[in-house]
Amino acid sequence: MEFSVVAMGYDREQVDSRMAELSEQLTCLLEQARVAAAAAEMLAQARAELAAAQREAERVRARAYQDALRARRDFEAALHARRQREQRADEILHGVRLAQVPASAEETPAVAG
Repeated sequence: MEFSVVAMGYDREQVDSRMAELSEQLTCLLEQARVAAAAAEMLAQARAELAAAQREAERVRARAYQDALRARRDFEAALHARRQREQRADEILHGVRLAQVPASAEETPAVAG
């Protein structure tokens, strides 16, 4: 902007007006810088919180995975024990059935027809 030349320098009103405009612009720019700094701080804080949440999620995932492995091992061990008990029960029942068959029935010759 060019200022009008007057008898004793520049037009004081024009200079004062321009200075007021510049002061307003400077205030706006400073406010924008303050807001940008606050937004940058918020972004940094959000990133830090996200990283902390990701670390916690990884700990929870790892703990859940270990719990699942332990539960699977426990289930397989219980299933194996149950199968062994069933097999032993079958062996016992088979032995009881054989003991109940009369000896004479086993030795009786088949009748020819």
